[in-house]
Amino acid sequence: MEKLDRFVLKWYSCNEDSHETINVWIHNLVSLKPSYVHIELDFPKLENLYFLSCLFNCSTIVSLTLRRILQEAADINPIVVNLPFLKNLELSCLYMNDEFIQKRILGCPILEKLCIENCFLTVTEKISSSSLKTLRIVNNEFSEDARLQISFPGLVELESDIQLGRISFENLESLECASVTPKGMSNDYQGMVLKGLANAKSIKLFSFYINYMFKKESSDLPVFERLESLDLAYFTINKDLEPLASFLKHTPNLKSLTLRHVSMEKHRVFPQREINEIQCDSLKTVEIVCWNHDDQRAHALVKYLHLHLRNIENVTINVPMIMIPLFSP
Repeated sequence: MEKLDRFVLKWYSCNEDSHETINVWIHNLVSLKPSYVHIELDFPKLENLYFLSCLFNCSTIVSLTLRRILQEAADINPIVVNLPFLKNLELSCLYMNDEFIQKRILGCPILEKLCIENCFLTVTEKISSSSLKTLRIVNNEFSEDARLQISFPGLVELESDIQLGRISFENLESLECASVTPKGMSNDYQGMVLKGLANAKSIKLFSFYINYMFKKESSDLPVFERLESLDLAYFTINKDLEPLASFLKHTPNLKSLTLRHVSMEKHRVFPQREINEIQCDSLKTVEIVCWNHDDQRAHALVKYLHLHLRNIENVTINVPMIMIPLFSP
């Protein structure tokens, strides 16, 4: 019998025979030795899903996607998970506890990409993997006592929204790119998140409170030695820009800075006397993204950056579909 390369099942309605039909299909599927499997179900209540035990012990699967299997974790938790060749795992709209996640990680020794999206998590233990390279964990809900501790020393790419301090990072020594959005997090906890990202080369931060975290007295914040590209979006700059200047002092090798839809006091001309020249010698390019190219606050910010960043070569105001060069050497 020939090997099956790809199998996709999307089933959005059911009758009395649907559960058994699906079980038979998946049981037969495993015998075909599939490489890529995508299963998406939308049943009010799924019962007797023994097909999941078969699926999680299919030694040929390279990529597995499970969506909308809205069951309690105990109901879809096979006793053993053995996916020795699985590299890509996408889980969406699932209920997941510690046992569920730990078995997936431990049973996938060469897992490289993990996506957890729109799930409900009750996890409290640390998860770790030496093989994982890419992690996307977004739009999830957590139980009241849930805490997801992430330790992936080989992780290269990270995308996460961090709700109410439910997620923490450690041992991300290989991190290259990170995109992080806080949701309901305290200022102090956002500072802890930044420490976990200190090894990244490229960081996108959405709605972070840098005015609080990078005050003059904030001496315990990390130095981002490897950081080359920084994108700050949807945050507020105070009238003297000291926090932004402080942030840049923590990025000695930064080459590119993007300030995206930054809130500033209207028509504020930033004072030149309050901040000396910002020591960020490697920074050459700054892009300011705003809604209107006539925004006087954006132009004032350009002037300020030009005055205080000694080696800056190019500052640009970017409006959607419009690019306006302000100056170049």
